[in-house]
Amino acid sequence: MLRNPFFASCCIIFLFLLGDTCCVFSQVPGYLGQKNILHLRVTGAPAVAYGSEEGLWGPNLKWGLGWERVISRRFSLGLVAYQIGTKVRYANFQKENGLAHVWANAAGVQIHWYNFFKRGNIAPIGPYQRLEVMYLNYRLQDIDRKYYLDGRENLGNFDDLAFTFAVGTKGIIGTRLSYHVGIQTGTMMRILSTSFISSSDPDILGAARLIRHMSFNLECGIGYLFK
Repeated sequence: MLRNPFFASCCIIFLFLLGDTCCVFSQVPGYLGQKNILHLRVTGAPAVAYGSEEGLWGPNLKWGLGWERVISRRFSLGLVAYQIGTKVRYANFQKENGLAHVWANAAGVQIHWYNFFKRGNIAPIGPYQRLEVMYLNYRLQDIDRKYYLDGRENLGNFDDLAFTFAVGTKGIIGTRLSYHVGIQTGTMMRILSTSFISSSDPDILGAARLIRHMSFNLECGIGYLFK
């Protein structure tokens, strides 16, 4: 895993920010009446369990945009949307190898809770846990155009439900800007019927790749607080 320089750098930055935020968040005077946050989030994954021998190591970035509304001293609810991009290798019916893009869009709801085994955390500041439930649509785009004999690029569009769970910490810059760092894991409903060994089905190829992509992520983001 540490053979990926990008991932190793992310680990170092994450640990530094996590320690720094945990030390200073208690000095922030709550949320100062600001109950809404618009945030931009980016996560990076090393594509766990599907790596160097396939030549697919990389940041595998997932971009997120969300809104969070504080509903009590410990909880907030909100909406979230993600865009995911990664790649997968396949073997066609003639056993020729090819490469395809996997593009995914997801949208759903999220809940944060800020107790995290500590008292005194006032949402939306400090250590948090987050659960997300999302509708996810993904498609495969054939880069090498070897999968079908007619050389078509689109390998299909597919739907599923996705779930993510994250732990992290959130801090404030001034009175309006926030930042957060965390660790995120997730999966899809299709994990119950997906083969991770070998498959030529675009549906299963894409699902297996996305599930591996979602299995472990480092995340960071910035936000804007308002009433």
